[in-house]
Amino acid sequence: MTNLQQSTLTILLYGSWKFDKNSDQRYFRGRILKSEQLGITKGNLATVTYAVQHNQVMKHQEQGGYTLKTAQAKLTLMSFLCETIGQPGHEGRDDTVPAHWAARAILKTLPLHRA
Repeated sequence: MTNLQQSTLTILLYGSWKFDKNSDQRYFRGRILKSEQLGITKGNLATVTYAVQHNQVMKHQEQGGYTLKTAQAKLTLMSFLCETIGQPGHEGRDDTVPAHWAARAILKTLPLHRA
């Protein structure tokens, strides 16, 4: 019998959101600052989108999901938070200004079957 195991992964990025919060074209574009995931390397460009099932974009106050994409990988995120907000000089919530962000993904792995 095998059990599904989950582990979390944090990826740090620097970038900003493009388009208005209610736009169906809205996306985050930035560079990877730190990653422990193979194939997602420091300096690589990344895009984060927010959507619901069937690729329907929702308003920012509604629930949906974040997806991080690079040229080498695609990860579903459990959270995507700005780390700069709350630091001195960065109290505003203008997410179109470049800032430090943390993407947190859940990685699902199946352990080897044990007899």
